[in-house]
Amino acid sequence: MKCKTLILILIVSLCSSCYRGNLIEPEKSDSYFKKRGKIYYSPNGNWFELGYNRCYADFKTFKVLSKSIAKDRNSIFYGYKIQNQVDYHTFVVDSNDVPKDKNHVYEIDYLDGLVPVEIEGIDIETFVYLGKGRLSAYGWSKDKNNYYFKNKVVNAHYETLKFITNNFFFDRDSLYVSFESWKIKTIKKIHQPPTRVNEKYIISDTTLYFVGHDTLKLKENKLESIPTHIRIVSNNVIVIDDVVVFYGHLMYRFDSKSFTLISDSEIGSFMKYYKDKYYVYLDTMIIEKAKPETFQIMKLGFSKDDKHVFYKRNILNGVDSESFTEDPKKFHEWIDKHGNRFNSKGEKIE
Repeated sequence: MKCKTLILILIVSLCSSCYRGNLIEPEKSDSYFKKRGKIYYSPNGNWFELGYNRCYADFKTFKVLSKSIAKDRNSIFYGYKIQNQVDYHTFVVDSNDVPKDKNHVYEIDYLDGLVPVEIEGIDIETFVYLGKGRLSAYGWSKDKNNYYFKNKVVNAHYETLKFITNNFFFDRDSLYVSFESWKIKTIKKIHQPPTRVNEKYIISDTTLYFVGHDTLKLKENKLESIPTHIRIVSNNVIVIDDVVVFYGHLMYRFDSKSFTLISDSEIGSFMKYYKDKYYVYLDTMIIEKAKPETFQIMKLGFSKDDKHVFYKRNILNGVDSESFTEDPKKFHEWIDKHGNRFNSKGEKIE
């Protein structure tokens, strides 16, 4: 049986190779193929789902420059499309994976191809994107003179600017936060570098700062003193000394020593389950009668312990916890051994 499976895999692989052709320079790109003296471009080599297009380039002089950029003796290509806007003779993709020529640095627009970066006074030779795969329109870049955030000059001290997380940075004078909504805010003047707790939290002096998953709002909490002990529960939840900080909010009613994560996708609309030695919590609300030591999440808002079944925070009365499960014969219906049946909204089906 194993031998037949291996033979089948080999046949499928060979057929796929024959259909797609062979990668031209696989160490540079998984998207450019040659087949019967012709060149084809298929994003990520996914011919079946993303399709493919012929690249009308000179086969003998064709050269791959990066994942989606190539050239022949006459033209520069993004994907399979000729890029007439670039200066052919000086165009390169440099060692930092930045496409540029004597006139412009380029960023990639997945529909329009190579688009000039419009920054007045940009130094083309030293320009780099900060963060692998981060384009200047979506993040940070710099040259020998300035840092840029979304193609705008950052008014911070160049020589001392340092990043502490993706959103927080500082220089010799001030602490700053950057938002994905195209803004940079100066938080305050500082006398010493801030402390990184994790990607979401930092501490400056006795103030705790948090930027959530939406990175639209900054939350600040003044602490009574500099923390002596910090415990990370999840990306968005920490314990500072005896206080649980939940998505930037100080929560004094949790048992801080035992507070721990059960499940949290970190997406705003999804349910977040945590517990301490006394209670189970959905977000920050207690699930009454749920036992922390036996509680388990099922899915679609259903959970249970050894005594009860819950839909979100509500007990499903009269349901057998041990046998309660998703009905394999009914889509998104739940049942126990007594025939109690529920739909995906937690409503009993009579």
